[in-house]
Amino acid sequence: MKIWYFIFILSSLNLQAQISIEKFNSIFNENPKPILLYFSTNWCSYCMIQKKQLEKDDELLQILNNDIYFIEFDAETNESIIFLNKKYEPKSDKKTHPFLEEFIDKNEQISYPYWVLISKNFKIEMTYAGLIKNKPLKLLLKKYLQKP
Repeated sequence: MKIWYFIFILSSLNLQAQISIEKFNSIFNENPKPILLYFSTNWCSYCMIQKKQLEKDDELLQILNNDIYFIEFDAETNESIIFLNKKYEPKSDKKTHPFLEEFIDKNEQISYPYWVLISKNFKIEMTYAGLIKNKPLKLLLKKYLQKP
């Protein structure tokens, strides 16, 4: 089975903010920054709306390009992935990938898009299920990035 290194659906939308997982895995230790994971599926209409919104906001893209590692992940992939040297294997009895399960409560009903903000020290700072408008997302990221 080939290793899945986070195939990016966003690349077809001309979004320049996302980083390849290979590059992320190789440079994170040299340049630690917060990580914003964006879990989506190919059938999720809200995910498609979210991508279009992100694409249209230059200020938000600037934040995602410069201050954060922004990574999109297909939440239902059946491929293995490696994230910072830890391998996550899909389970045949589950639709949701085990990597996403790292961030959700056992009893939580998952909905997409699903956001996870992780500090550069690997502390989960925020999780959110659903569409986020650009303005609140920018405010949240700016406020987070300003804290000591």
